[in-house]
Amino acid sequence: MSAEASCTKYLVALAFKLSTYYVFKEKSKLGATFGDVLEAIKVGKKDKNPGWNENGDMIQINAGDPKFPTPLPSLFTDAEWAKLRALNKSTSSRIHSATLPTTSNGKAYVIIPHSEFNEEMVSFLKNIGVKATLFSSPDDLEVKDEDLLSDSSFIL
Repeated sequence: MSAEASCTKYLVALAFKLSTYYVFKEKSKLGATFGDVLEAIKVGKKDKNPGWNENGDMIQINAGDPKFPTPLPSLFTDAEWAKLRALNKSTSSRIHSATLPTTSNGKAYVIIPHSEFNEEMVSFLKNIGVKATLFSSPDDLEVKDEDLLSDSSFIL
C-alpha cells in the first residue's frame, strides 16, 4: 500500500471512530471523512444535523457537538490538530496530484485488489490509459496485484 493510501485509511478510520462520539455534517453517504471532522472544529460553524434524544424524539444537533462530554476541539491539543491538518493536507495533495507512482525504471504502475487482478482487468486498465493518452502504449503501465506486494519491510 502506498503512503498516500495508508495515510488516507488512517484519517478515514479516525473520522469514522470520532463519528461514534460526535455529530458531523457528513458530505459522503459512506460516513464521516477527516474533512468533515476539520469542518466541525471550526469556530462559529454550527450546521444542524438530525439526532435523537433519550426519549427517541428527533432533535437538531449542531455539527461538532459531542455525543459525550468532551467538546471536539478539546479532544486533541492545538499542536495535535495542527499535525492532523498537515497530514490530511499533504496526503490529499499527493493523492489528488494525478501523478502515478513509478518503478525504479521509471515505468508507471497501479496496484489493484487481488480480487480484481486478472488478465481482463490488467488489459482494461492499460488500454483505458492509452485511450485517455496517459500512455502511448499499453506496455507503459505495470499493473500489480496487491497480494503479491509485501509491506512488512516498511513497518516501523
